[in-house]
Amino acid sequence: MYFITSTAFNNIKKDASNNEYVNICDNKHVLLDLYSNEYIKVVSIPQHSNNIFKIYSVFGVQQKYIRYDKIIVSDTKYYLFNLRTIIKFNLTVSPKYIALVCALGHVDILEWWKNSGLELTYLSSLYSWASTYGHLNVLNWLKSNKDLGFLIKTFSNELMGASHNGHIDVLDWWFNHKSEFGLTYSEHDIKDVMDSASARGHINVLEWWFNTGLSLKYSYLSIDRASECGHINVLEWWKHSGLEFKYSYSSIDRASELGHINVLEWWKNSGYRLIYSSDAIDKASATGYVNVLEWWKNSGLILKYSNNAIDYASGRGHVNVLEWWKNSGLLLKYTSHTLDCGSENNYINVLEWWKNSELKLKYSIVAIDNTSARGHVNVLEWWKNSGLKLKYSIVTINNASSFGCVNVLEWWKNSRLPLEYSSNAINGASRNGYINVLEWWKNSGLKLKYDELAIINASKNKYINVLEWWKNSGLKLKYSEKVVLSNAYLNGYRDVLEWWANSGLKLKKKYYDLYIKN
Repeated sequence: MYFITSTAFNNIKKDASNNEYVNICDNKHVLLDLYSNEYIKVVSIPQHSNNIFKIYSVFGVQQKYIRYDKIIVSDTKYYLFNLRTIIKFNLTVSPKYIALVCALGHVDILEWWKNSGLELTYLSSLYSWASTYGHLNVLNWLKSNKDLGFLIKTFSNELMGASHNGHIDVLDWWFNHKSEFGLTYSEHDIKDVMDSASARGHINVLEWWFNTGLSLKYSYLSIDRASECGHINVLEWWKHSGLEFKYSYSSIDRASELGHINVLEWWKNSGYRLIYSSDAIDKASATGYVNVLEWWKNSGLILKYSNNAIDYASGRGHVNVLEWWKNSGLLLKYTSHTLDCGSENNYINVLEWWKNSELKLKYSIVAIDNTSARGHVNVLEWWKNSGLKLKYSIVTINNASSFGCVNVLEWWKNSRLPLEYSSNAINGASRNGYINVLEWWKNSGLKLKYDELAIINASKNKYINVLEWWKNSGLKLKYSEKVVLSNAYLNGYRDVLEWWANSGLKLKKKYYDLYIKN
């Protein structure tokens, strides 16, 4: 019997390497490769279906899977974490499946598994899965069945998982049983859980650890991450805890970048020394938080910012931020990255804003060079019609060709602008496998510039279709027999060697004998 795995929403998983083939499993393999799939459906295989076989390594064990291009799928789906499903279809239990059973709290399946007579193979992290997801029933089951060999070597994963998700009852459980397990924990373990609890906003966890009476170790990340995540309640807890208040520039910088005005206000009124860098304002500009910029302007604090503030805003398309800076009355700092990055990233609104801003325009050859490489014909058209001086280099067409942008090449050809390019244009297209670009050049009427690297690199990159194109192109073939054959030979590219051997191209006997005949 064969099955197909699916999600709760009936999404069927296809083979990533060939979208026409669907993953089919038998009852021995369906529980090996679960990922996000929680359901199975029974399938039947029609006659004349095509299949392919693949070998996968699952937990170090090689498994063979079959992919079919045609299947008939039943309407009924079965939940994989229901004991009746396991029994009904006699599914082979895998170590990963048992780990997920612990994560989901299904003690009934664990009990069945124990009494099934099957070989009990499992991962060493069952306690960790149960702790992370808060399942005391599973922890108690594992503890009561310690004789089956459910061991725990360290305490860190259990502490981190429970603290990270706010499971106080699990923390209580572990501390009530730690002597029984003979477990210890390090200062590093405690530091990690304090930092994690702060980032997640779990005051109850912080309070729990505080009340243990242990010597609490933590880093500046506790407060930095609380600020970054907008947890004022956590900041208040630390302030009144009596513990050392550790923090870095990131507390204010990241709160500003992520738009947490409430956190910025808290810091301003906290009484603590305010430490921050130019990133606070620069990255608020990058993320488009005009309200944060306004807060800084009115805060009465020293304003620290750099060219990056306006450069970042331009590169990310934030015209509202640019408008704010223009009207802010503050010194405007910026570089050619404003128009260069706005152009490269296809933000015509940014280019238009700068053109109409009456501010000094700064840009370089990068604007048009990189725009061509990205394929943004609309931006090139904007530059052409802008009335601004056009700056570009040989890189413009070379990169457009190398990156497969036929639309850009066609635009430049019809633009009536001076065309600058080198052998790198065709060489790059050949190296990267763009036959459509090579065909464009051949039919363009433009002077064809290329050298030995065109064929050498196509051969190195195993683009046999490109080699075939060159052979049939009618163009002069330039290549080093020694280089192409030795590279294919040393890298084990048998298909490339076979192409050269069967190409009909003249090969020197000494290279043929050395690299092909042998």
